[in-house]
Amino acid sequence: MGRLRKLLLKGMISFALTIVPVMGAVPLPGAVMTVHAGVVPPPIKLQNKINNTKLGTGDITNIVNGHRHYVYFGKYDGTNPTKYRVLDVNSSDFGIEGGSLLLESDEVLYSANYNENGTSVDKLGDWQFSNLRTGMNGDEFLTKQGNFTVSESAAIGESTKRERAEGDSVLSDSNRNFHFAPLTGEKIFILDASEASRVSYGYESSNSKNQNGWWVRSYNSYNGNDFWIRGEGGQLVLKEAFRNSADYNSGSGFSPVVSGGVTPAFNIKRSSIFSSTGISTGEYKLTLFDDSIKVISGQGGKLATSGTYRGAYTIPYSVTGDYDGLSVLLLDHKYVPGENVADQESYYYKGLPVHEDGSSRMAIAGIEDIIKNKKWGIDYHVYILAEKVHSDNGTVVNKETDYVSYPVEVAIASLPAITGQPSDMDIPYGSDNVISVQASAAENNTLSYQWYENTSASNTGGTAIEGATSASYAVPAKKAVGSESYYYCVVTSTAKVGDSVCTAEKVSNAAKVRITVKEIELDWGNTDFTYNGRAQLPLVTPKGIAKGDEITLTVSGAEINAGTGYLAEVTAISGNNIANYRLPDDCTKRFSILPKSIKGAEVTLDKTLYE
Repeated sequence: MGRLRKLLLKGMISFALTIVPVMGAVPLPGAVMTVHAGVVPPPIKLQNKINNTKLGTGDITNIVNGHRHYVYFGKYDGTNPTKYRVLDVNSSDFGIEGGSLLLESDEVLYSANYNENGTSVDKLGDWQFSNLRTGMNGDEFLTKQGNFTVSESAAIGESTKRERAEGDSVLSDSNRNFHFAPLTGEKIFILDASEASRVSYGYESSNSKNQNGWWVRSYNSYNGNDFWIRGEGGQLVLKEAFRNSADYNSGSGFSPVVSGGVTPAFNIKRSSIFSSTGISTGEYKLTLFDDSIKVISGQGGKLATSGTYRGAYTIPYSVTGDYDGLSVLLLDHKYVPGENVADQESYYYKGLPVHEDGSSRMAIAGIEDIIKNKKWGIDYHVYILAEKVHSDNGTVVNKETDYVSYPVEVAIASLPAITGQPSDMDIPYGSDNVISVQASAAENNTLSYQWYENTSASNTGGTAIEGATSASYAVPAKKAVGSESYYYCVVTSTAKVGDSVCTAEKVSNAAKVRITVKEIELDWGNTDFTYNGRAQLPLVTPKGIAKGDEITLTVSGAEINAGTGYLAEVTAISGNNIANYRLPDDCTKRFSILPKSIKGAEVTLDKTLYE
């Protein structure tokens, strides 16, 4: 794969798109997107975004040498995208299949009590029964109007964490006991003390007491009325959360004393992330899959070999949902949702704005350089997708989440190779002669054939011959003598993936087939006769006569007497369609008549001769 990646990079430098509008009202089945190899057109508006876009989480990393990356996601205030710290770009600690991007808000978003008034003793300090957990996963945050779009909310995974994970801090002393609070499927949470002091997340592992800060899930198991919070510097501190220990010991309910800051954390499923885009140093936005945007590609894809779009792959498609752009994705491997591909040598990705007519033709200059000598479906894969992109407004960088349909792989057929052209030939009238073509197809492609007949020496404009769909074709036996026809074959290479079917055609040369007069083959019978007192002559039968034709031969040279070296000769032919036949140059046949034997015959003498 490494070698292919370097080859792909060479072709990427000259990539650019051009758009040719197709008249229509909305994108309907039958609209086409054309992947074109040709003259390099000017770049399009999305160039800047594309240059900074990588598949999956791309260039986003965990904190390194104090340098942290951030992701903008949702709009807590309903207006501006919210900034989140990247704690782990590929976490496996929270039971989310395929891993997750762990984020925590960069600032305290709001304040709340850990427990509500009247919390019973048995639920005291239990995260699972806390007012904070309920509110965060309800209308105080997760379902707060304007905070997350449907797709953003769907991308947030249900986090499960039963115990501390490797890398989490374990802090405990006689007065500071860190109770781990499990996660059991909630989407939104606050960090546990062991997470809030995890060095790989960029947090301090020290602790102190009685400083202002924001909540963590843990409480102090040594003294249940103290809760752990994070101080302004990120360190862990204890804060009294309930009115007094006397009430605690009496078993009555409690009223919160403090209201702590809330810094929501959540995991974004990596399988929901299509790409990430750098918008400034260390800051990124995401492009998420949106189930409401769908691209459908079916049969009818074709490599145009002539006309305006010569050299272009014309791909039929339809799109549903709210979208404003089409894109093509070219990979050197099969796409896996959420995969991280920061190395641009391994893929090519380009956006395309949709025109007012709702349909577009996409042209990718230089694609033939990338796929040359490569096997579609093995060495490279091509996908189309529709996007909802929040473009920059002048000098203001748009930090809103973008959305995309799931990439749909489209079949790309390779041009077949014709290794043996049909040859000109003269075919005698009535003969079953065959004209043929030899061709080969790329791996993952299948070949099919269609023969055409033409009246001129051209491999275009002919008439398709019904049933002539193999590599060879038997020219009809009874075409008139002197007629000339031209035959060529359209060889089609077909590639299929899912519902997508693409074909690439190559046309053979036109071969001239001329019908000539058929020379009759003479099949002579017995040539040795015995004298019988009657005229005798060899029988001759015409061979190679076309079905339905009747030919009669006239033979001369009959003899009566015994002798050798007699010569029989066909002197004439008669019957229907005789203009299509001729006699061979030698129409003669020697034959013999042997004397009749008299051995053993009875002799009668006339006795009067002796009287």
